[in-house]
Amino acid sequence: MILGVNTPPQALKESVLSLKPDAVGLSITQGISSQKAERLIPQYHQACCGLPWLVGGSVAQSVKKH
Repeated sequence: MILGVNTPPQALKESVLSLKPDAVGLSITQGISSQKAERLIPQYHQACCGLPWLVGGSVAQSVKKH
């Protein structure tokens, strides 16, 4: 399922709980600074509810340490 651009962490969490996927993939590419991504990554991590998750996209390299 694709949730779309600018999906907030809470909406991701609701989808994870509802759909029960095996893993979650996020793409950080459009209109977000690496600083904002740094602030959001922990929220998305929590929204994944312990599932494996990966991040791709043009800003992903700058948040690689998470």
